[in-house]
Amino acid sequence: MNFTCHTRILMGLLTLLACSWVMAGEGREPARAKAAFDKVKVSMSQALEAAQKEVPGGTLLEVDLEMPEKGPLYAISLLHEKQKKEVRIDAASGSVLKVEAEEDEDDAKEAAEAAKAVAAARITLLQAIETATKAIDGGWVYEAELKLRDGNPRFEVALLAKDKCMEAQIDAISGKVLRSGEIAEGPKWRKSFAVDKANLVPTGRNRYFILEPGYRLHYRNGNETLTITVLADTKKVDGVQTRVVEEREQKDGRPIEVSRNYFAIDKNTKDVYYFGEDVDMYKKGKVTGHGGAWLAGVKGARFGLMMPGKIVRGDRFYQEYAPDLAMDRAEIAGIDERLETPAGVFEQCLHVKETTPMEPDVSQKWYAPGVGLIKDDEFVLVRIEKPDPTSTTPKESPTSRPG
Repeated sequence: MNFTCHTRILMGLLTLLACSWVMAGEGREPARAKAAFDKVKVSMSQALEAAQKEVPGGTLLEVDLEMPEKGPLYAISLLHEKQKKEVRIDAASGSVLKVEAEEDEDDAKEAAEAAKAVAAARITLLQAIETATKAIDGGWVYEAELKLRDGNPRFEVALLAKDKCMEAQIDAISGKVLRSGEIAEGPKWRKSFAVDKANLVPTGRNRYFILEPGYRLHYRNGNETLTITVLADTKKVDGVQTRVVEEREQKDGRPIEVSRNYFAIDKNTKDVYYFGEDVDMYKKGKVTGHGGAWLAGVKGARFGLMMPGKIVRGDRFYQEYAPDLAMDRAEIAGIDERLETPAGVFEQCLHVKETTPMEPDVSQKWYAPGVGLIKDDEFVLVRIEKPDPTSTTPKESPTSRPG
């Protein structure tokens, strides 16, 4: 690759992210985007070269530019001696932030698939990137990955061209372009998050999510009720002290499901992360199962993002990432909606669409500033209880009214 191509790839990464923020409809976003872009000083190819130096003999599998609060970074995956390794590189300074081997059971499966693709491939990731930029004239690369599709290796390269997200699929054996065109599904779902666990704490709040012991919300849907309580309990999960939040669903006064959910909040960014849950399913008053239970750090599960500290319309991210168990993901669908429930009238509400690749269903949720969840599909908020600062017993908010 020549210098011009290096520059085009870097500018493409920046242009794509600028476009996604501008399309989010926030008047202030272009300035925010420019501030983030000004920090990117290292081209993609420079980052790939640095990653290969960190993992000598490794084969490049994937590259992606991420924009966490601390600053932009490149996440680069390589295959080395039948093991996947991830190298994170600061996109401002070029310094290597982390080199991590992926070692759990699910990572081993992914590495085995990657090994098959690498063994069959006859072109490299960099060659695929060059081919993609020629196939989509004027397109700027922002992501590239080697995958197996129906047993055949191919590179999937994402580009931005004329303010549209485009994709070029390259046969990894012949180097021929299999497909090029617009990406219909929109922005990628974020499934990994650059987080300093030292900044995660069990107590706090952001605009739409409260983790303060004693805080309680009551919901109703016909003869069913749902109560969400922030408990005084904490639990260490995946090396992080998390807050326990109980969800208790009942029908005709009898329990249907009771879960203990584990959350932590970044004290700097106010991002709230989800570390798993323990679940009791009930029938006729007796526990019959624990479906959907998972914990970050166990059997390949990773913590997800429950609620960002800064909201961008169109943002898409995994809330849970436990393969074959829990894969809920969220899309920010609206940021200034008005909603009325038995607990009151709420303005500037956040609308979130939740889906999972495991099922076709769509769940709709709304969150109000300073309150949290006010509508969960058919469940609507009927009462708010706030903790009394002089007591550990929850106190009903004087502004709420019973359902």
